[in-house]
Amino acid sequence: MFRSVKHAVEWGLAHRDLSGIEAIGVDEIQWRSGHTYLTLVYQIDGAKRLLWVAQERTEQSLRGFFTSLTAEVRSGIRFVCSDMWRQYLNVIAEQIPAALHVLDRFHIMRNMNMALDDVRRAEVAQLQRDGYEPILTKARWCLLKRPENLTDHQEVRLKEILQYNLKSVRAHLLREDFQRFWEYTSPEWAMKFLDAWCTRTMRSRIVPMKKIARSLRRHRHLILNWFRARGTISSGVVEGFNGKAKLTTRKAFGFRTPKGIEIALFHVLGRLPEPAFTHRFCRGGGEKGGEHVPGHEQRPAPAVEGRAERLVLDLDADRTVVAHAGQLPHEPRPVDLAVAGNPRGVPPVGEVEPADLVHGRLVEPHVLGVHVE
Repeated sequence: MFRSVKHAVEWGLAHRDLSGIEAIGVDEIQWRSGHTYLTLVYQIDGAKRLLWVAQERTEQSLRGFFTSLTAEVRSGIRFVCSDMWRQYLNVIAEQIPAALHVLDRFHIMRNMNMALDDVRRAEVAQLQRDGYEPILTKARWCLLKRPENLTDHQEVRLKEILQYNLKSVRAHLLREDFQRFWEYTSPEWAMKFLDAWCTRTMRSRIVPMKKIARSLRRHRHLILNWFRARGTISSGVVEGFNGKAKLTTRKAFGFRTPKGIEIALFHVLGRLPEPAFTHRFCRGGGEKGGEHVPGHEQRPAPAVEGRAERLVLDLDADRTVVAHAGQLPHEPRPVDLAVAGNPRGVPPVGEVEPADLVHGRLVEPHVLGVHVE
């Protein structure tokens, strides 16, 4: 089974069309324990699909994607969406400097939530050591959730927590204040708000939040591109693909080799073209073959002397595939096969050798995909 899937994936990669790509998303997923990552590149406009899989999350991992593209395809990329991983930022700036590079909202807020949770955990431990009331115990989601997503119980608990002068409370209020940043429509006014927020955060003496503020200052021009590209690209496509990639790993109960997960991911997410099939399946009966099923193309018959004869088969009373009298060829050359009157309504069209027919009957119908009950 794996060899068949591998053959189909390799054929699809060799014959896929990469023209017309305007927006890509770059991200990484952890596919094994021990910080073992894969670099993934998606097309997030038009035909959304997986374009690249590479081991680790180094500069070389991503640079291999751009070197595999032609100069024409690279020049056509207008938007790039990624997180703030330095290796990715360096390669993107080097390979496609003209593209609008956007640091998306999801990754920024995820990093801010992680910083807020670090503050809470450290303060929980400090309160326990000092013998104070464990007010922050089991309060993680009260602080991390948006106000509109809180349950009734969590709303009451949050109101109690906000009455205390704690670092977790100040970090929570800074995070909520930053949400106003995404409501701006002008990049210039958004930049003024970002500078003011970073200044307040640097004075808060909350180390994890100060680290976030420094990161936002370093990448402020990339963050402001979010407003310039608003309505054009979205990181939601990337996160959706990442979810499917992780689901593929779970369904397989893990993969032993990087090549195995690469084949599986391209098979599920690559939207690769399929090779032509030996047999073409149709809906309906009769000699004309009925309605064509999209995606199932008939492979051309091998070159033989003369024209291949068409052999029309029917079902007899005991539901055996039989040939009409006088239709068996006398010379050993390929003939087209069509099955009429199939009660399933899916008669196959393919090739059959005269040796497969004995006294007008098909010896092994399953070879051609014919299944008769």
